Amino acid sequence: MLPTTTLLLGLTGTTLGFHVCQRIADKVSSATDVYYPGSSSYIADNEHYATSSSQVSKCSVEPGSAEDVGIILGILGKTKTAFGVRAI
Repeated sequence: MLPTTTLLLGLTGTTLGFHVCQRIADKVSSATDVYYPGSSSYIADNEHYATSSSQVSKCSVEPGSAEDVGIILGILGKTKTAFGVRAI
């Protein structure tokens, strides 16, 4: 079991961020959760991030396995997506 870690994906003002979030959701295992604006988990994940950043994240991702972390980072690298990490 992984420690609770959340990845917050940026890209203010573009739809690319949502496409990256969807791509991650499609590729990772069911152990990983992807949350979108409006959900209570997204709001909780973004609480501190929103007060310390000028960007609003397009989604939050809670990886469920080390393999999923690798998949997520691979997608973020290929798409050059800005992201933040929040460890709990």
